[in-house]
Amino acid sequence: MAELHVDVLDESCLLDILSRTSEGQMASTFICNVRWEDGSITQAFVKRFTSLDKIGISNEITGYIIANGCNLPIPHKVGLLQANDYCFDGYMLEHELVDEYSEWCVVVSAAQGVTPKSYYNKDIEHCKSLINLVASWDKLSDAISFDDWVANQDRNMGNLVIAGPNKIVLIDHSNLPVDLNWHPSDLVATKEFKNKLVDILDYFQHMPLPIKSKISHATAIHPEIYNAILDNLRYWWSVLLADEDETYQAALEHFLAQRANLGSMRVSSTYQMLVG
Repeated sequence: MAELHVDVLDESCLLDILSRTSEGQMASTFICNVRWEDGSITQAFVKRFTSLDKIGISNEITGYIIANGCNLPIPHKVGLLQANDYCFDGYMLEHELVDEYSEWCVVVSAAQGVTPKSYYNKDIEHCKSLINLVASWDKLSDAISFDDWVANQDRNMGNLVIAGPNKIVLIDHSNLPVDLNWHPSDLVATKEFKNKLVDILDYFQHMPLPIKSKISHATAIHPEIYNAILDNLRYWWSVLLADEDETYQAALEHFLAQRANLGSMRVSSTYQMLVG
């Protein structure tokens, strides 16, 4: 497992702003051309969080590091981009204030494909076919297990990018753990949290035993994964949660460690399975 490298980019790396997307719910999201640390230039999504919601930046980086550790498909490049307000002149909405945003943005390279959410109320048959691709995805059990571990309750159809059978990429982690603006008191490791990917399976049928078994297997290796990525997580928490009370990082570390260690018992109870 290769450690996820997070590029740190300055505003000179923001080459063009092509458009502002309508799908970003938790942050203002833009399609841009970006130059990465290695000199490559790609189309990318740049997410701007308000100063009040800037903990979403830490949530995003945490999610990508853990998803990468779980060998789940994520965008090829993940980074932080420092950008001044004037970079986005002409793209601000009337109600937005130029000084309300964090100076740091989350940036990820664009993934090929579409999201089922983009077809809601437009082409329901195409949307159903995309959901069928999710239900048959060979990484679905790993993704369900990942969302259970990090208490991601918002795996909506806007944060799966689908290009074809077994060509699905996870994006958008601003709502983990638990919610966007979580507080340490929200991080109760033994609490049961909603897992929306399970609802996708239930849309078709009750969860089949092979999927349950794969979820159990994926969950069993979370403690090993967590130990392998902990130093990387701690580094970024020390940077991105520096303005928060020190209890935030301690609570997050304890929560994720406990969720990893209790995972096998938790999923066996949730899906009525015997613990091996």
